[in-house]
Amino acid sequence: VKGVGLRIQSCRSSRVQISPSAPLFSVTLIICFCHRILVNIMKYLFLATDENKMQLFHLLLNAINYHKHGHEVAAVLECASPKLLIGIADGSIKLPVFDKAMELGIIGHACKACTATFSATEAAQKLGVQLKGELSGHSDLLRFSQDGFTILTF
Repeated sequence: VKGVGLRIQSCRSSRVQISPSAPLFSVTLIICFCHRILVNIMKYLFLATDENKMQLFHLLLNAINYHKHGHEVAAVLECASPKLLIGIADGSIKLPVFDKAMELGIIGHACKACTATFSATEAAQKLGVQLKGELSGHSDLLRFSQDGFTILTF
């Protein structure tokens, strides 16, 4: 680690073994670091809430960009946004970034209750979008927060 007088000897999952580079120290220090902090990887949940194809486009475009830069990313379709799945499934909404996000595994799920409310369940199934409803039929965002995700909405 520059400027600290330490060098990383090994890095496995969340444990990093560090030893002083100066010969005065003979004991190897073992310090537990979060691997994500060491390599600056963050977790982001992109939350789509509106029935607005341009909002979903920009949300997915940014989610893909974050993913390409090494961050852990998930997108969730909540509120009115699952209604867009109908147009994407029948081809009336052209959204190539949706296909790319599915290919990359970025789209985590759509809200089960909201998808049903907008009669989009069949479209979600056709597109391969998982449905979740752990919170009275809706998406449980607390799970993402507890897993260290920063929630971004558009």
